[in-house]
Amino acid sequence: ENLRQPFGYNARRTLESYFGQVNYNYDGKYFFSGSVRRDGSSRFANDKWDTFGSVGASWVMTKEDFLFDNNIVNFLKLKTSWGITGDENGVGFYTGIDTFNPLNLGGNFAFSIREAQDPNLTWETAYMYQFGAESTLFDFLDVNLDYYIKDTQNLIFARRLPPSTGIPGAQVTTNDGVLRNQGFEFDINARIVETQDWGLSVSVNGETFNNELTTMPIDPSTGEEAILTRNGRFGYAEGSSIFEYYMREYAGVDPADGAPMWYQYVNTNNGDVIQTMTPYLNENPDAVVERRVTRTYSEATDKFVGKSAIPDLRGAFRINARYKNFMLSTQFTYQIGGYGYDSQYSELMSDRFGAAGNNFHTDIRNRWRQPGDITSVPRLADALDANASFTSTRFLTKTDFFAFNNFMIGYDFPKDL
Repeated sequence: ENLRQPFGYNARRTLESYFGQVNYNYDGKYFFSGSVRRDGSSRFANDKWDTFGSVGASWVMTKEDFLFDNNIVNFLKLKTSWGITGDENGVGFYTGIDTFNPLNLGGNFAFSIREAQDPNLTWETAYMYQFGAESTLFDFLDVNLDYYIKDTQNLIFARRLPPSTGIPGAQVTTNDGVLRNQGFEFDINARIVETQDWGLSVSVNGETFNNELTTMPIDPSTGEEAILTRNGRFGYAEGSSIFEYYMREYAGVDPADGAPMWYQYVNTNNGDVIQTMTPYLNENPDAVVERRVTRTYSEATDKFVGKSAIPDLRGAFRINARYKNFMLSTQFTYQIGGYGYDSQYSELMSDRFGAAGNNFHTDIRNRWRQPGDITSVPRLADALDANASFTSTRFLTKTDFFAFNNFMIGYDFPKDL
């Protein structure tokens, strides 16, 4: 007999918007545009409405006398824009309102808090600046370049609270902090062959970007900007990216007995063992730090390890070919730089549940076996070294790749067929 009562719920939200746009073109050389919008969202309680907009301008330089009808620069347009956008994503439908769970307590009707919310939560606002150029050179080469800066204010994020507040999860969604994203994008297309029967073009695009926390959120315990905030394997600190890894550094394997090791940092002025680097150096700016090795995971130092999930460059390139009515198109994608944390690999290199019956990665063959072995893979010790697979730089993996992800062959039938 199923004694569980059926249940259900209904949730909805509303977004109300008003907007307008103006475009102006003078003599086919100078272009101006402007837009404004007013948005209100039911996701927010006290501050539902905000105003956003943008302005842009472009100049077709090749229509000026000093560049008109030349054989090198066939087309050149400079462009710039500035705008303000709002974001309500990443929050629930009732983010600004405390919600409760109904309960039966000893036969009496009761409530428990489900989520505590910030009634002053409002739009996350981004200020975007963009500069770019579009060009055609030598009648066959198209080059488009863009540079942007995006400052996001009133970041929507989960602020940690003391467990003594009794709030589930000990956190509340609020607005705070400033994040700057900036990057450079390019798109280049070369029409190498262009005849009646034959055609061949090659194009490549890519981007390089980074971000930086320019203002840290407030730490409720001090009322001042936080020195460090942890988000999984990443650390947030002023001047750093939100994709910088903050963890213990793996120091390899002890050749004597195969035990895993990590790096520990010590202040030689007073002998302090540093548990987490960034807050310690903020409190002890004159510390003289020395690196040592420890075989105890809990005594190793958490720190920024100088590796980021952001790639140095990523993008794609395409090759398009044509012979009469036959067409061929290919696309490749690539990424250079950046790191990812391979949790699955860490499981396949672990014997923390005991060696018997485990599935292992083939790299386990490189494990330490006898005194004097030099390897980065610890001994198999039937769960004795369970922390060997705990979070550390051991499992940070380069994310460079080159992928062939699209191939197409086509044929255009004659129109008079």
